Amino acid sequence: MEARAAALDEMETLAAFAAERKLTEVEEQRFAELEAEVADLDKRAKMAASAEAYRAAQPTAKAPTEDIRSAAKQPTAVAAEVREISPYAEKADTSWFSDQRTVKDRYASDADVAEARERLLKHYSASRDEGGVRQVRALTTTTDTEGGYLVAPAHLQEQFVRLMVAGATTSSLVSKRPLPPKTDSINVPTMDGATAVAVHTQNNALTETSATFSTVRCDVLRYGGAQTIPNFLLERSLPGVDGIVMQDLALRLALKVNTDIVGGTGTGTTAIEGILNADSIGTATATAGTATWGDLYPAIVNAVMDVATNHYAGTTMQSIVMHPRRWGWILAQMDSEDRSYIGSVNPQNAPGAFSDIAGPEGSGSVAPVGAILGIPVYLDSTIPTTADTDQDRIIVGAFHEAHLFSGVPVFGVSTEAEFLKDQTIVKVTQDVAFTAERYPAAFSVVSGTALNDTA
Repeated sequence: MEARAAALDEMETLAAFAAERKLTEVEEQRFAELEAEVADLDKRAKMAASAEAYRAAQPTAKAPTEDIRSAAKQPTAVAAEVREISPYAEKADTSWFSDQRTVKDRYASDADVAEARERLLKHYSASRDEGGVRQVRALTTTTDTEGGYLVAPAHLQEQFVRLMVAGATTSSLVSKRPLPPKTDSINVPTMDGATAVAVHTQNNALTETSATFSTVRCDVLRYGGAQTIPNFLLERSLPGVDGIVMQDLALRLALKVNTDIVGGTGTGTTAIEGILNADSIGTATATAGTATWGDLYPAIVNAVMDVATNHYAGTTMQSIVMHPRRWGWILAQMDSEDRSYIGSVNPQNAPGAFSDIAGPEGSGSVAPVGAILGIPVYLDSTIPTTADTDQDRIIVGAFHEAHLFSGVPVFGVSTEAEFLKDQTIVKVTQDVAFTAERYPAAFSVVSGTALNDTA
């Protein structure tokens, strides 16, 4: 064989080197590989010769006409079929796959290889049926009783898929304050009426206008959630179900607080009053049957100017918060030359951009996705999309003027409450108060029929 001859030639070359000097480690390793290769080739040649000898020893099949003549000379008898039985059907301790590996194993003993080869040849002989192979029932992993039980599913516990939760964008933009202890409501003093100053006329009284004051009240509400877990599941789950549940409770708590900060109804003491429902905030309207960027852009400008005019907050103090679907719609808007109004490269006179965007001070925990009029844009999927049936809202404002008073989230575990049921209860609670009405003019909300279209 050409492969064997080439291997022997290379071995002779290395042997010649060894007669003159010590072989290197790489050369010694290569010599060992060549030895193994030659041994494997010899073994395979031996197996082929054995198979050929066995095939030659089998009786030659008679022609069909000879079988008919021979049968005519024989006395009539009941036909009987004698078939050889596969050794793998006779003995449970034999395996076709194991024998296949044995005959290919260069380290297996000659006796083991001979026995395995003999069983394989008998199996092939038993499977032969006058020119074909007997039909056998196919196995499949899709049916348990036909092989599926032998293929166990793999559970990648370290790849556990946690349930996705929307981010708490808006609550990250507002000012955070510690919750005062021992109270169920917070009153923030406000000044409603201003003094007055005018040019003074000699010998006359100075202009005098009395200031007026009031308060803004926000109630302290307790948010919380719980989960009952069977102790059997608690002790035997991987990953641990207690950690999964507690993490999800924490995320759900942050999500619920953020949702109410955006659109809480503020009805009595059952919910905080969110920005969208705060009294006296500014408004801007974008109206259109089939909206275009030209319908929405002026409304956003009006909202920005509304905040700048009534709260005196310049664009560097403002942020824009919208639903992801509205930002997607804005990105899809093209001019008459099929150019996006807001692109990753800042074109001349573009109303918005992506790069080099920084939010106001205190908004570092969330990142803007772009800017309009140089004002950073943030996405919050908790903004309702069902206002007036199918509309979302855009909030423009100096978000630091809204205050979130919050206590520390408290996690609790109890094994006593459901002791007889062998269950554990885990819970989380947090006391929260919020107001956007310290300076309601710090916010302006864009609404209207132009906010029901999607990209």
